[in-house]
Amino acid sequence: MRKNKGCIDRLVTEIKNHRLIYILLSVILIGCFIARVYRIDQLLGFYYDQGRDALAIWNLWEKGDFFLIGPVTGLAGIFLGPAYYYIIAPFYKLGNGSPIYPSIFLSFTTTVAAFMLYILGKKFHSREAGLFAATIFSFSYFLALASRWLSNPTMIILGSVALVWAMYEITQKKRWVWPVSALILGLNLQFEAASAVFYLPAYFIFVVWQRKNLPSFKISILTIVVLLSTFIPQVLFDVRHEGVIGNSIARELFVQKAFRPSIWEVAKIRFPMYFHYFSTKVVPFKDDFNMVALVVVTFTFFIFRRRIFVNEGIKIVFLIFISPLVGYLFFQGNLGRVYDYYFTGYYLPFVLILAIGLAQLYKFKFTKPLVFLFFIVFFVVNGRSLQQFGASVDRPTHISLGNQIRSIQWILDDSKLKPFNVDFYVPPIVPYSYDYLFLWQTNSKCGTSLCNMKLDEHAPLLYTLYEVDSPHPERLEAWLSRHEGIGIVQETIKFGGITVERRTRISDEGLKK
Repeated sequence: MRKNKGCIDRLVTEIKNHRLIYILLSVILIGCFIARVYRIDQLLGFYYDQGRDALAIWNLWEKGDFFLIGPVTGLAGIFLGPAYYYIIAPFYKLGNGSPIYPSIFLSFTTTVAAFMLYILGKKFHSREAGLFAATIFSFSYFLALASRWLSNPTMIILGSVALVWAMYEITQKKRWVWPVSALILGLNLQFEAASAVFYLPAYFIFVVWQRKNLPSFKISILTIVVLLSTFIPQVLFDVRHEGVIGNSIARELFVQKAFRPSIWEVAKIRFPMYFHYFSTKVVPFKDDFNMVALVVVTFTFFIFRRRIFVNEGIKIVFLIFISPLVGYLFFQGNLGRVYDYYFTGYYLPFVLILAIGLAQLYKFKFTKPLVFLFFIVFFVVNGRSLQQFGASVDRPTHISLGNQIRSIQWILDDSKLKPFNVDFYVPPIVPYSYDYLFLWQTNSKCGTSLCNMKLDEHAPLLYTLYEVDSPHPERLEAWLSRHEGIGIVQETIKFGGITVERRTRISDEGLKK
């Protein structure tokens, strides 16, 4: 009890002694959350992955279909664990099926991550470093955009800083944190394997480095058990499905040879890619400015390395940040494709490194103007980009939850509870998004009758709903031409990049959705 009171007293004293810092931090965190939830009911991206995930969770609540795996990775046959599904499932239930609730929850976790960035920056360098890190993450357009993504990688944003925190606490001789670090590591591997897979070598190096801080035998066993237990659902799934995951992993490693030692040609591609992916998270579309900023920060770390690297936390951040940069030089699987979101688990360590460099410059009068210049450019450029969250959903090629729901509501109102069918055209063809949205909307409005939407029999009233397909307009044209012999168009209405047509069926030869 006294210990808790002492912690509270220290916290109150800290805030009283640094009122301006904590006022600014409060404003930053509020702004961070607003930037992530503003008009999310209209602008939420609800596409293939979101529909697939929502259908799985719908089946959990409505049919009791528990799952041992989560979303599929970019590698065929390799699935993530189910932690992401189980974490967001209560929020789908709370919202009666609305994807807005889990989206707001994910945005909240990223706001917590912004607060943790402040804490880590303060521990590793200074309050200014923490404030700079929270600011950059909160108001970077592309990081805000990533935080608004209703998808499993969003969870690793918080997971990344949580892992840094746990590893740092271990260096402070808090050996009880070892099992906690193992749990965080295992959960991160369930959230986004392409990111978290490179935590494993970093964690192994950390274990060797911290061998003097290894816990007792019992805690060591507990740590191993905790880490291995996070793989149990996938192992059980693999046993029940003839080793599909294990065989796929073996194929990637030994047949496709996903990791290869021939890195020089790959490096020519990877290093420009690294710069592009990370620099756009600072000041988008300003490569020259970002290059100068990164050079200045790198030079700052070199000059003041003896002062900065005295803190173990900085070493941990660099260890984690460097691991994918080296790892992806060797990874040449997945047809050589490495996507932006593969680095989601490393963007916050990068932001922390950048912020610490800026905070070091902020200490000196002659370099302080450079920091002000950085943030002026940062806010001007990112501010313009953040204004896109106020854009209309009725733009000709725009597709998001707002106009998706409007198109569905128009169909339900127009049908007047008469039996009807709906055919979808959604690039890339599989319409999981509308399968779920119609299921949710018809259940909300009419219960199990689905407002007379027929799934297994033809109805005289047919609606065709299709999204604009700018990359492949010929595919959409072919789809529409096939429907000319199925139903006569009676009315057409557009909702941004979505077109809905009411048709009268003239043929029983329909198409499967």
